[in-house]
Amino acid sequence: MARQREFDEAKVIEIAVNLFWKKGYNAVSTQDMVEAFGISRSSMYSAYKSKRDIFILALLQYRNSSAKKMITTLNEGTSFKATIKKLLSQFIEETISDVDNKGCFIVNTAIELAAHDDEILEILREHRKDIISALTTAIEKGINSGEIVTEQHPKAIANYFYSFINGLRVDGKIYKDVNDYMKVVDIVVGVLDR
Repeated sequence: MARQREFDEAKVIEIAVNLFWKKGYNAVSTQDMVEAFGISRSSMYSAYKSKRDIFILALLQYRNSSAKKMITTLNEGTSFKATIKKLLSQFIEETISDVDNKGCFIVNTAIELAAHDDEILEILREHRKDIISALTTAIEKGINSGEIVTEQHPKAIANYFYSFINGLRVDGKIYKDVNDYMKVVDIVVGVLDR
């Protein structure tokens, strides 16, 4: 008979998301996890094999919630231009108000670990594929409705927006001028009229 866990696993993973997001994988120690989770070392390691296993669960949790939120917004939008401006404005607001300069957990992980861990690389690639697919579908709807007039391929435009968002999340760790970012959004969205 399996032993019942003496802690809330969902809460531990939520805490792990914030811990790894703020500090990165390599900077988090076992002691950091024990203190943050409020459980004993033995309880932690009987529930999870390693720090890496906890990290992957945290990364998947973040990936699922952030991707779901963005995909839902894209699917529900009736105007791609309005929807992408709304999304970009939200990312800018999150970036500006991020006093810990955490950026994006997905982007941070890509920078820190993707080159050295095939399993993590695959998670990041799946995330990218899902977002690009949702962006492409929303752009195609905009083209079909006549809202977007462009000679560019919808997937190329989707890649463009995805790259801009990731760049914003990195730059936002060191620069916090909302006016400058909003001016760039106008330029970026202008690609839809070319």
